[in-house]
Amino acid sequence: WWVSEATDPPEKKSWLDGEDDAVYQFSFHVEAARYLLRTGKSSVSWKTVFGGQPRVSPFYHYPAFGITAVSAGIGERFSDGSFLYTSDLVDFIKHPVYRDRLAMPVLDQVKRTYFLFAPTSKVERVRAGMLVQSLASLKAMGIEVYAYEPPFATDVRRALDESKALETWWTEYKGWLCEQVEAAGVPCLPIVRQEDYGLDDTYMFDGVHPGEVYDSYILETLVRRAAPGSLLASIDLNYLAALREKDNMIPLSFDPPPIARESNGGKISAKE
Repeated sequence: WWVSEATDPPEKKSWLDGEDDAVYQFSFHVEAARYLLRTGKSSVSWKTVFGGQPRVSPFYHYPAFGITAVSAGIGERFSDGSFLYTSDLVDFIKHPVYRDRLAMPVLDQVKRTYFLFAPTSKVERVRAGMLVQSLASLKAMGIEVYAYEPPFATDVRRALDESKALETWWTEYKGWLCEQVEAAGVPCLPIVRQEDYGLDDTYMFDGVHPGEVYDSYILETLVRRAAPGSLLASIDLNYLAALREKDNMIPLSFDPPPIARESNGGKISAKE
């Protein structure tokens, strides 16, 4: 949707440019501290917010960084930087079926053509060019760059295939955009399907977000396509396969949070 013609164009000047970036101005750091005090969110350790030893996240009990990771359990793991989807995982353990957990389900967005999937005539060329140029610039710096188009839930993908309001954009997104990335010398994996790997939609968090296990199959595909001698090609695929055979794996995650049943009415809750 970022490369959809219907999406609002980016501002001519980014607030991240030079001295306009609030990160470079001490007064904004003071304002952030005042906000934490005013809203009561300062109960989160100041060391966690501004550095020092990480706190432990709920559910996972992993060292975590970032306010949302140490308070709500939805943030970043400290150990490897991966994202915590704790609430979604708890929901899946309670109800081990696929369902779109977003506030505005993606299938509804596509069928009614609103929010991220507003009617559009094509891929917006300027924005697509910015994306391709950015990837090419990273490669020119000597960085290995790989691109892939993330998967969709089966019903969402089917709705996109059938949508008249999104037809041209969807066709160009799957074909033309990937070709432009490849032409810039960056390998690009087009949209894959769950059935390509023997999976189903239970491996999706929602209509547009694959889980960790599904991601591992996409990663394996990228590794197998990588040029011999490249850094990506050195990834141990046997280790990756072993991760998928772990006993504590669920379709969404290699390492789900521990869950226990409480005695009062069989209510399910996370272990403390």
